[in-house]
Amino acid sequence: MNSAAYDSVSWSCRCYVVVTSHKTKVKVRCADGVLMGASENLAKTHDFSDLYGFVFDRDPSLILMVSERPVAELVVLPRIFSGSAFALRLSKLGHERCFFQMLFSERYLSAIAPKAGEPARLEINRDVVQAWETFHLHEIESECISEFARGVAEEWQRHNRSSLTIDALHDALAAPNSAVSKLFATQPYKNFDIEDLGHISQTVLSSNTMLEALAQLYPRDPWAQTALPRLAEWRSRRANEKTDSSSIELLSSASDCIDCDPGAQLSVPYALNALARSRIEPTKDICIVMTARNEGLHLLEWLAWHRCMGIRDFFVYSNDNNDGSDALLEALARCGVIKWIRNEGCKSRPQFKAYGHAFSVEPYTLDFRWAAVIDADEFIMLDFDKFDSFSKYLEWQDESSVDAIALNWMFFGPNGHQTWFDELTISRFTSRAPRANQHIKTISRPSRFIHSYCHHSVRFMNKPSRVVNDHRIPVENKRSKNPGISDVAFATNAWINHYYMRSVQEFIWKKARGYGDRLFDRGDLFGGAHALKGRLAKELKNSAVFLEEKGYVQDDRAARRKALVADEVRLLASDPQVKLAYGRVVESSTRGVRSAMELFKSLGSDIIPDELKQQWLSAAGEA
Repeated sequence: MNSAAYDSVSWSCRCYVVVTSHKTKVKVRCADGVLMGASENLAKTHDFSDLYGFVFDRDPSLILMVSERPVAELVVLPRIFSGSAFALRLSKLGHERCFFQMLFSERYLSAIAPKAGEPARLEINRDVVQAWETFHLHEIESECISEFARGVAEEWQRHNRSSLTIDALHDALAAPNSAVSKLFATQPYKNFDIEDLGHISQTVLSSNTMLEALAQLYPRDPWAQTALPRLAEWRSRRANEKTDSSSIELLSSASDCIDCDPGAQLSVPYALNALARSRIEPTKDICIVMTARNEGLHLLEWLAWHRCMGIRDFFVYSNDNNDGSDALLEALARCGVIKWIRNEGCKSRPQFKAYGHAFSVEPYTLDFRWAAVIDADEFIMLDFDKFDSFSKYLEWQDESSVDAIALNWMFFGPNGHQTWFDELTISRFTSRAPRANQHIKTISRPSRFIHSYCHHSVRFMNKPSRVVNDHRIPVENKRSKNPGISDVAFATNAWINHYYMRSVQEFIWKKARGYGDRLFDRGDLFGGAHALKGRLAKELKNSAVFLEEKGYVQDDRAARRKALVADEVRLLASDPQVKLAYGRVVESSTRGVRSAMELFKSLGSDIIPDELKQQWLSAAGEA
C-alpha cells in the first residue's frame, strides 16, 4: 500500500475510500446526497460521486467524510448532515477493519446488505458493532482526490489546529453557509468551554443576525430553529409588557425530535438554549405541566382543585383525544384558564415530547419559580392546618435553597365503585393505602432543568440537584438507584393524592386508551395491549391489589373541601362553551367506557389470562 500522506500548510493526513463489509465502496448518490454502498461497475452506470475519508495525524481517532463535489446535504439515515462533509469517530479492530461512531451519540454506522445488482444505503442507528458495522479503509494517492474535497480537508485541519473557541464560533456564525462552518456544526458542545457558551448565549438572544445565522448553520436543530428564537422574542416582549401564558398552540410532528433522552443531545444550540434559559429570572409563583388524553371527564374538577389551592397557571398537553376533550380544552384556553398545547404526531412518545417542549422550548414556563409535573389522576395535597395555600408551602420550602421538591404518592382505591357516576373524585374515593408510596412527583425550578421524566426532572449536563421531600429533608434513592423513587416516603406536609384507579370500569377504560410513554396506534382501544403483549396482563395483575383494598384506611381530608371545589367547578362551567363541551365529553366518555368493557371481554388469552380477566370483570360488575 503506497503512502498517501501529503503536506500542506504544515499539516498532514491520509485519505481513504471506505469499503463496506459487503465489498462495496461507499458513494454519494448525487440526486439526494444519500450514502450508498455500490460496486464499481454499478457506480459507473448510476449517478454517484466518490466519498473520501480523511484521517489527520493530529487526531487519528476522527475521520472526516467529504463528498467529491459540493452537495446540499449528506444523508445517513436517520441523520441528515448539512453540507458536503461530516466527521465520525474512528476505531480500529485490527486486520485493517474499523468501525465508525457518531460524535453526538453512541450510534454506529452500518451498511445494509445489497440485493443483487442494486446499491444499498448506509444507516447510523446501530447500538452494537457486528459484521455490517465493520468497514475497511483503502488508502489512495493525493492526486486522486478532487480539488473540492482537498480544499475542505485543508480548511478543516487549519480550523482544528487551534482549540474550539468562542471566536471560532463567531467566525462560523459570520459565514454559516461555508463548508467549514457546516463542519463546525458537527462539533458537540462539550468541546467548548461551558462558561464561554454561557456568555455567547446572552449575545445570541440579543441579536437577530446571530439567531438567523445559527438557524442557517443548524437547519434541522429544533433549538436553533424554534427554541432560541421563541425565547428571544418572549424575553423582549416581557421586558416591555406583561405576557399571558394562556393560549392555544399546535405542537406538530416536526417537533417529534424533542422526545429524546436529554443526555443524547449534544449540539451547540441545545447548550446555548439551556444556558440562556438558566439565566431567566422568574416573576411568578407556580405553574402545573400536565399531559392528558381523553381526560375531559375529570378535567374541570382537577383544575378546580388546584385553583382552590391558589394555582392559576396550567400548561395542558393533549394528544389524540376522541372523547370531546379538544372542544373543552379549547373553550378553557379561550377563557384564559389554561394554555392548551395540542401535541400531534405519531412518531414520538407524547409524554416525553410534551415535557421536552415545556422545559426546553416553551418560554412561558420560565416565568415561574416552580413547575409541577403531574397527571390528571394526581391531586396535590397539603396539610391545610399548617398551610392555607400552596404558595405558603412553597414560601416555607424557599427558606432553604433547593432545586426541586419531591412529593410522594398516596394511593386511593376504587372504594367499591364499579363505574363512573356524576360526583367529585375527592368525595367518591376516600379509601387509601395506609402508607405513602415511595414513587415521587417533582416540583422543580424550570430555569434549572432542561427536560423531565414522569417522576423527576433533568438538569443540563446532568448536574447534581438539591431535591428535598415535603419535610425539607434531602431525598435519597440509594436503594432503587432511580431518582423517581425515594428511599423513604413522607406524606405529612404535602403529597400527591393518586386516584390511580377511580372506579373499576374507568380503570379498564384508562388502560384501553394506551400508554403515554410508548408508541402505537392510539386510535385503537387496547391498541397498546396488542402492540405490547404482556404489559396489560402485568399491570392488571399488579393492580389487582387495589381491588382488595386490604389494610386501607379512610381519609376524607380532600373530601372536606368538596363545597369549595364544587363552587369552582360551577364557576368554570358557567362559560357556555365550557358547559356545552363538558356535556358532550360526558356523553362520549360514557360510550367510551361501555366500548372498552365490551372489547375487554373479547380480549384473547394471549393478551390477558382468562382467570385474571374474570377477576376484573367481576370487580366491574360484568361477570
